[in-house]
Amino acid sequence: MVGVPLVFLRHPPEPVQAVTACGAVVLLLLGVRMRFVGVFVNDQGVKFSLTMNDEIVPWAQIAAFEPRRATIAQWLFEPGLSLWILAPDGSVRETPLIRSSVWMIKQRMGRRTTPAPGFYLAEPAFDEVLRRLRQELAERSTAAD
Repeated sequence: MVGVPLVFLRHPPEPVQAVTACGAVVLLLLGVRMRFVGVFVNDQGVKFSLTMNDEIVPWAQIAAFEPRRATIAQWLFEPGLSLWILAPDGSVRETPLIRSSVWMIKQRMGRRTTPAPGFYLAEPAFDEVLRRLRQELAERSTAAD
């Protein structure tokens, strides 16, 4: 972001050039960020990375992983499931991981609405992520005992 204004100090830009350059920088930054979208596991916990934010859930706050009805299911044509984390105290929390194709989102009639951001995965990919997270949790539980 610093490089674009420095160039403009030497040569004052036309408005179209300035907007185009700033737009290109924003698209480049979003493209770089998209390379880091996903579900990541390490010793601290599970990290859910979306385009604009990250959420880290420590292992101590995870008792189980379950697929349940997504809170955004009203926007999905098929029954939408999301990954839920069950905590040791019995509370549950929804993650942004959704078992649905992003192309299956429908628009409400009348005014245009969009669902909350999420990480949309096809059924086989969602099931594989769920299987691996459960396996990782089981391995950490047996190692702790």
